[in-house]
Amino acid sequence: RRSPPQLHDDLERGNIDVAILLDFADREDDEVDARGASAWVLAERPLGLWVPMGHSLAAEPEITSAALRDVAVGMIDRSHGVPVAEGVGRALLDAGAILRSLPEGDAKSVARQCAQLGQCAVDLGWFAGDDATMTRRRVAGWTAHTRLVVLAKPGDRRDGARRFLAGLQIGR
Repeated sequence: RRSPPQLHDDLERGNIDVAILLDFADREDDEVDARGASAWVLAERPLGLWVPMGHSLAAEPEITSAALRDVAVGMIDRSHGVPVAEGVGRALLDAGAILRSLPEGDAKSVARQCAQLGQCAVDLGWFAGDDATMTRRRVAGWTAHTRLVVLAKPGDRRDGARRFLAGLQIGR
């Protein structure tokens, strides 16, 4: 697994022609950090929470930010990139949540571990949780979201990269 800075370096050196990564944005107009590469946002998902079925917040169709004050929330580590981890942490801390680190810090593992522990977990929007014990909830007023981004080195690209980008109907 390569970190976003490693992927940027690989693109710059020409070791790879295309990279797919997760990005964080506070607002709709946030720019993608392309660092000289061409960038396309494939999709966006709002930041939310996985909530245990028996938790008081599970009864609400949408959670207010104020309702997160003093609520323990399983937090991702930097495996999805520093900007994602810092942005998610900032949103949760601004709401007054208590961040809990877990032995495994990728988003899917955090959701799984929190389901076993009966505590809330951050939801980046991309990974399925344990729907039998957890439910997804949006947080009212949050504009934070994650984006699936394709980066491509400028200039000539190898055949496979050209076919991949053509299949996405981008980078022509």
